[in-house]
Amino acid sequence: MSRDKKIKQARLVETEGRHDRAWCHLLKAIYTDQAKYSVVIESANGGSPAEVVQAAINKQKLVSGSFEHVVAIVDGDKTAAEIEEARVLSDKHNVELIIVTPCMEALLLNILEPQKNWYNTAKGHKSYFQRKYIRSDRRTAFIHYLKVFKPDSIEAASKSDPVLLHIIDVISGK
Repeated sequence: MSRDKKIKQARLVETEGRHDRAWCHLLKAIYTDQAKYSVVIESANGGSPAEVVQAAINKQKLVSGSFEHVVAIVDGDKTAAEIEEARVLSDKHNVELIIVTPCMEALLLNILEPQKNWYNTAKGHKSYFQRKYIRSDRRTAFIHYLKVFKPDSIEAASKSDPVLLHIIDVISGK
């Protein structure tokens, strides 16, 4: 008698740095049904957008293409040439590129302080976020994000932020 095995779908989400990785782990904890599929969240530990995409490609190759969806999330506060290089590389290797403009900290601040428009400026987001919400030395552990970000506020922000909604959709398997 043979049994039908359900094979879990796997997704790889490559982030620019460890802080972004911790944030995505919070989203994974809130939105992922781990019985249906697996989400692997990795960090490229900095670098240009193309280097983040290349890190995702390299990890995909290490596991012999076992990810059904590969995504690289990068900050948009780079030069047009750097973004274009990442786009070309991601298109060539079937890696979805998500660009957070101007940066991930703006997205986070937009959730916490929606009355301000954090997307209009690229200055001082990281230092403000780390001064007011999560210190730099704590930003690599998603438990600290859990203390600051409530699912209701994330959900409310996602209704008016298409990039946040898209990241949630990728992590939640939609």
